[in-house]
Amino acid sequence: MSGEFDSKDGSITQTVWMQETLKELPESFWTQDRKIYYFKTPNDDQLRNGGYYRRTGNFTFVTTPKAGHFIPHDYYDASKAYLDDWVTHLAL
Repeated sequence: MSGEFDSKDGSITQTVWMQETLKELPESFWTQDRKIYYFKTPNDDQLRNGGYYRRTGNFTFVTTPKAGHFIPHDYYDASKAYLDDWVTHLAL
């Protein structure tokens, strides 16, 4: 999970670091289109953009809009929706 505003230059720095570090991920992981993660807010039941993600096997990388390094603080509703989906469905 990475915040859109992490490291003051966006989430691209995390992607570069992961590509250099996580060599076991297939190249197709990095070239696939990111999917949009939608969730409903608990208070008004509106559909919101919770981020953009890629998945391969049991690994998921999600970039969270409206958030920096402290995603649960910056965008609580999205981070709670991630956890709920991972616990309930084992995936986003």
